[in-house]
Amino acid sequence: MKKMIYSAHDVSPMKCLICGKPVKLLYDEDVDQNKKSTPPSSMWDDGVVDDISVGYGSKYDGDILLIAICDDCIDKKLKDNSIIMSDNYMESYYIESEQNKYNKWLHDRIKKRKLEEKLKRILK
Repeated sequence: MKKMIYSAHDVSPMKCLICGKPVKLLYDEDVDQNKKSTPPSSMWDDGVVDDISVGYGSKYDGDILLIAICDDCIDKKLKDNSIIMSDNYMESYYIESEQNKYNKWLHDRIKKRKLEEKLKRILK
């Protein structure tokens, strides 16, 4: 597959992968910055647009796909654990109480998984 060179301006708006809602550039499409920056390095209104690298085992192995997901769908998928928050590059800006909520959620999730695994071993 031929590598595509594109700017954020070229692909805005994109449709949410889950619900189809448009995810648009945060700023006016005529802003010079958007014409030069790639989608992953641009700011998007009410969602995220990013590249995902496809790994071994998929028929798309080696491809890099550009996807969009709106914030509403991210919220839903975080709640049902279809998406897992692995990190936050702005962590130092978090209010301590918010970080504590996240730490508790993560601790509870790990504890639940360990209990589920233990139950599976017992029931075998």
